[in-house]
Amino acid sequence: MGETRPELLQPFMEAHYQLIPLHRHDESDVHKGKKRERGKSPVHRNWTKKPYWNEDQFEHMEDGSNVGVRLRACDLVIDVDPRNFPEDDDPFRRLCEDVELDASAYPTVETGSGGLHVYMLKPEGVSVRDSLPEYEGVEFKTLGRQVVAPGSVHPSTKRNYVWSANQEDLWIAPDAPNALLDLIRRPSGAAPSGGGEYDQEQIAEILDALDPEDFREYDEWIRLMMACHHASAGDARQEFIEWSTRDPEYSDHGDLIGGKWDGLHANNDGPRVTVGTLRKILTDSGHADAIPRVPAEEDFDAVMLEELPEVESKEGSPLSPFDRWVWVADAARFVRRNDLKKYKPDQWKSMYAGLKPDGCILTAVWKGQVPVRKFESLVYVPESPEFPDGPSGDRYNLWRPSGVEASPGDTSWFDEHMRFMFPDDNDRALVMDYLATTVQRPAEKLHFALLIRGEQGSGKSAIGELMRRIIGDRNVVKPSNDEVVNRFTVWQEGAQLAIIEELMTLGRMEVANRLKPVITEPTLRIEEKYGNPYSIPNHLNLICFTNHRDALKIENGDRRWLVVFSPAKPREQEYYDRLFERIASNDGPASVKHALLERRVSLNAKGRAPETAAKEEMRRLSMGEVEEYLLEIHDQGLAPFDFDLVRLEDVIASLPQDMRRRQKNLRAAALKFLQDEIGAAQQSRYTKGDGRRPSHRLWSIRDHERWKEAGPSARIDAYMEHGRELVEHYEDEPV
Repeated sequence: MGETRPELLQPFMEAHYQLIPLHRHDESDVHKGKKRERGKSPVHRNWTKKPYWNEDQFEHMEDGSNVGVRLRACDLVIDVDPRNFPEDDDPFRRLCEDVELDASAYPTVETGSGGLHVYMLKPEGVSVRDSLPEYEGVEFKTLGRQVVAPGSVHPSTKRNYVWSANQEDLWIAPDAPNALLDLIRRPSGAAPSGGGEYDQEQIAEILDALDPEDFREYDEWIRLMMACHHASAGDARQEFIEWSTRDPEYSDHGDLIGGKWDGLHANNDGPRVTVGTLRKILTDSGHADAIPRVPAEEDFDAVMLEELPEVESKEGSPLSPFDRWVWVADAARFVRRNDLKKYKPDQWKSMYAGLKPDGCILTAVWKGQVPVRKFESLVYVPESPEFPDGPSGDRYNLWRPSGVEASPGDTSWFDEHMRFMFPDDNDRALVMDYLATTVQRPAEKLHFALLIRGEQGSGKSAIGELMRRIIGDRNVVKPSNDEVVNRFTVWQEGAQLAIIEELMTLGRMEVANRLKPVITEPTLRIEEKYGNPYSIPNHLNLICFTNHRDALKIENGDRRWLVVFSPAKPREQEYYDRLFERIASNDGPASVKHALLERRVSLNAKGRAPETAAKEEMRRLSMGEVEEYLLEIHDQGLAPFDFDLVRLEDVIASLPQDMRRRQKNLRAAALKFLQDEIGAAQQSRYTKGDGRRPSHRLWSIRDHERWKEAGPSARIDAYMEHGRELVEHYEDEPV
């Protein structure tokens, strides 16, 4: 009671959820004379955007503080609080019956108050309601919300939040049932048009300037709620509830207030209450200084960067050329905001030295005498603002919107091409899931790459071209063969997707080694010729194409490559003309993007690449002569693999004589086959030296534990007995 249990965070760390620091369970503060419990509140105001390291949160809990889970767009948590259930009713049980939800199949946390947090996944493009009036005490939480993590301590009961089911499956949490998503989905157009000018942090700061007791009149309170709802596009729900319940008269009305807030999603009737109303409320109450001041040129969403020269400042004068550039220290480069072109300091100086005729323009930048924003590092974080930590933060984001808005439409042409390319249902589903994951979860790094083998001219490049349109030119890179194998990695810097057209020409081992860190590492090391090396977070996924069945050297047990073979033969030119015309249109990519967003994905992006027949074929084709021969006789159960125990010398001797003459390093090749290909285990020798038994070094090729427990003498006896039986068998064979 009252002590945190950081070991319960481990499933979240393994599943790469984002943990955030909360206050201690017994921590409180006084705001405007009123005490507030802080045990379930984030430590930082900007917790929705601030970068955190999970290891730091583990230490944070070890020090006795609570920890939260910041939910992603793909997360859905059903938050069940029985304290808010109506008398003689169980809304959560009714919900499970209504949507045929087996809650026991999902990773679940029992809260410190006796409730539940049920974890599941949903498509990122599906926006959901926070609650439904017919299921009191049940909330639906996703992006923009956080829940208290297991191991934390409840502020009131002093009980721990603990796992109650399936924590080991958190990394592959099942998808939410379709019936549940249909029930809680926000209808399109449910939120008021416009809005979203302020984020949750800014709404919290605005509300801090106001006293909730001044808004006890319902009309004034609901007007303020509607204004905050519009200003935050519905995201500041928790902030408004927390502010409202500071009033002692309504301290236990959080669930009712949340229901009122949720009702605004579907209510567009009546007088329009917008962000302008919120600004008027602040002005009328004498708190105009609480209105967030964000210059238009600093608001990434408000500025079309391609049109920066035409944008005017608030005073009506054209923007300075300096507003079109930022300086990034790690890269030691000026970056132009509209096209992300990078200039070295001397290049930039050659363009703008004339704007500072009485001194050095670079010195003026370093001293802050000209308004060039300075950042410490570059990042590439999909769906995050240009300035992810604010205009005065440390990081500058290279991600840009694709410009393709998803909309329902005709995708029959796309479906036809995918059936043509991948007639096997399983292969097609794997490819579709990979494409859908890159669209649904753009900020999520897949832990494996997709490799499609097909005949030249069959249409596999159309898949890459369509994804380039959907994700956007600025977020896709098509490196040349030389770039992939080159030591300089600047091509990896600012992209969500890399499309590699022909893998085989790069060399099987070299390309596998070069791409390994791109596929597996959490950061990318960017090296540019004559530039400073630096690191950025890795959000780069790979779709590769090849004409060859042995394009890659794939090791046994490989986790990094999803390999699919297409049997498609080239079709008539008219088919491809129609196909690429669709891809080049505006409606084609928009409709496919919508379909991919709506697709229910079963692929585990954080797991190992699924095994396919194509992958096994490529692995065998890329083997050396020795490995291929040994694997063939092993699979057929021929000697020396016809018994559980074998010597390394037996393996070498099983090779044809001419192969033994041709090959060098036979011992190393045979040893690698035993260890890496068939997972053989080396057993200890018989070392008594009494002359009764030879001291062969034996390997077990199956039943490793059994032979380990048998001991050296029993192993060598079994091996020798099998040898005698083999000799007798061949002696009895008729000539």
